[in-house]
Amino acid sequence: MSLIRNRRGFLGALFSALLALALFDPGAATAQQVKQIKLTEKHIQGFMAAYDDIEIMPGIDPQTKKFTEPAEQIKNEIAALKADKSVPEAEKKEGLAQLEAALKIAKPIQFKENIALVLKYFDKLPLKQEEGPAD
Repeated sequence: MSLIRNRRGFLGALFSALLALALFDPGAATAQQVKQIKLTEKHIQGFMAAYDDIEIMPGIDPQTKKFTEPAEQIKNEIAALKADKSVPEAEKKEGLAQLEAALKIAKPIQFKENIALVLKYFDKLPLKQEEGPAD
């Protein structure tokens, strides 16, 4: 369930981060040298085109910087939810159904080089600190 909640939080943070980046001149060295730009539809369309492509981020552990394939990550969440005695049975059943559905459509990362590219810039991405509540 944290995968589902983290994605919502991640995508919101991603939008905020990209919107903020669009407001700044990429060549600015410090906050005092901020140059705002007028956003265009092209900026927003470019963001929307990249939006789904950057969803590999939730598979990267922020502490270890290790990547876990989506299906394996979902299997880990299923095991954790099954073992969690603090979750009421009705909530657990609903969560397991959602995770099982997500597992059926989970696909492995097609372009493995994307992982290395994201990891290269991972520490510079402001959104890596945006995480949902731990389950």
